[in-house]
Amino acid sequence: MDNSILVEISKAKRFRKAVITLVATIGVTAWAVGYFYFQNQIEVETLWVLPFFFTGLYASYKFWRTTHVEQLTQEAQQEKQAQELEIHRKQEELENKWYVRYPLAALMLWGAWYILDTKPDRWWLAAFAALAAAFFAREISFFLIVVGLGYLLFQGIASLPMSAAIIIGAIIIASAIKK
Repeated sequence: MDNSILVEISKAKRFRKAVITLVATIGVTAWAVGYFYFQNQIEVETLWVLPFFFTGLYASYKFWRTTHVEQLTQEAQQEKQAQELEIHRKQEELENKWYVRYPLAALMLWGAWYILDTKPDRWWLAAFAALAAAFFAREISFFLIVVGLGYLLFQGIASLPMSAAIIIGAIIIASAIKK
């Protein structure tokens, strides 16, 4: 049993694709040559545009000459989609393993330190790397956030004057007795 069928491409669709590709190719080539011409830099280095130009011409020709295309049957498409979903599920499962995430987090932290040490003006890149490390080691990050908030809470209570602490304690005791 064959898993694919031949589908005909209409002449209008082939013409439209070929013309769009041709116009884009000629437009980019003309822009590049015109830019170098008006900058008085037309030299041999300008020939870098030729591979792009010939590739565009070939693509336009292929769009025009391709009359049929092979498509998968409905069953083959469903089978392919199921395989891709299984591959995606396995990849996510691997990425969620601690022995993959924690080394990535360590690598990101090292990268953030290295960036800050060598190029301090790229601090934003180091911040992104630190955020990525926090994401990879999310359990540890959550624990550190909870510990930090607890520390700040106790520091806030410790900084209160004694009378305010006594009043807050009395309110807590009164509400506990009321229940």
